[in-house]
Amino acid sequence: GPGILIVAALLCVYTIRLLITCRDSVSLCSYEDLSQYCFGKRFAQFVEANIVIFCFGTCIAYLIAATDIIHPVVYELVFRKGFFPELCSRPMITLVLGILLVPLSSAERLGELQFLNVFGITVFFILVMGVVYNASESDGYEIPLTGTGTFLGVVSSVPVMLYSFCCHVNVFSIYTELRRPSIRRMSRVVVLACVVALILYMLLALAGFFAFGPYIREDLLLNMGHHSLYKICLQMMMALNLVLCFPMNVQPSRLTIEMEFFSDEKPSDLRRYCITAAFVGSATILGIAIPNITTVFSIVGASSSVLVSFILPCAFYLHIRTGKIVSYDEPLASLVFVGGCAFGVVATIATIVSSLYPHLLEVGDEEG
Repeated sequence: GPGILIVAALLCVYTIRLLITCRDSVSLCSYEDLSQYCFGKRFAQFVEANIVIFCFGTCIAYLIAATDIIHPVVYELVFRKGFFPELCSRPMITLVLGILLVPLSSAERLGELQFLNVFGITVFFILVMGVVYNASESDGYEIPLTGTGTFLGVVSSVPVMLYSFCCHVNVFSIYTELRRPSIRRMSRVVVLACVVALILYMLLALAGFFAFGPYIREDLLLNMGHHSLYKICLQMMMALNLVLCFPMNVQPSRLTIEMEFFSDEKPSDLRRYCITAAFVGSATILGIAIPNITTVFSIVGASSSVLVSFILPCAFYLHIRTGKIVSYDEPLASLVFVGGCAFGVVATIATIVSSLYPHLLEVGDEEG
């Protein structure tokens, strides 16, 4: 686990630097434009579809996670006291969240959402410290040094770890909006962000295993419960963080849709609001229909996120520098490209199989 997280962080830093280098080399300001420049319009449309799928899957996962957190708290505070029981169901909570997210997701520029990043980092840091504190108060389990899962389970779980470092679709927008954009400055920011994220992920994982051991659940917050005020506050802050991060995935998707279907039209606030409402509404419907967050993260992480975040940055860089997608002149980029393609296929198949046949993830008695 820790080794995979470290590799994912290193790949994130490396591939974002490749994207920035490509952007400066050809003076293009979007992921889609770079795709068309390198491999033509049809391929650009394929990439656009993957970006939308990637962001759409993330939005669904955020809604599911927020509902998982809010539902038990609302059940305790509202349903058991006899107030508005019809508002306590999971579908109703997801629906209310979706309605509230439409105006929040209608911001035109990522710069307008800058405060969300600061809030998100702060909340996640508080969450990690809360889990660490909870672990320090527990009797504790021994943290396993070796895994006991199946090969299929390991392969299908790796995409979730890679997914945690996938932010590439926003790189062009963020880089363009910098006051003094440069490869060196952006690289420093990316390295710092990945190091901080890696440390927090490690602390969260180790504290979770120490506190809950073999009883740890897919969503760690579900293990913590809500029987004290600080735990309730911690969970609600994390739910708010997920809700506020939601628009960061709507903006690039909306931009992609507008470039594909309305590239010759003048900017329109009404069109922006309509696209946002349709996107958020669709994510809300699927968030109600698919209650398992791991399934969403694994499938999107193994397919679209691996393609957009790790495979294509290498392909763009290799094409611009060498005119090929694999070259001995750029061995590291070529290795990441080939490895990403192979892993994407294997992980996608493993994730689909494990979703359809979950019993294959169980370790047999002879292995226990």
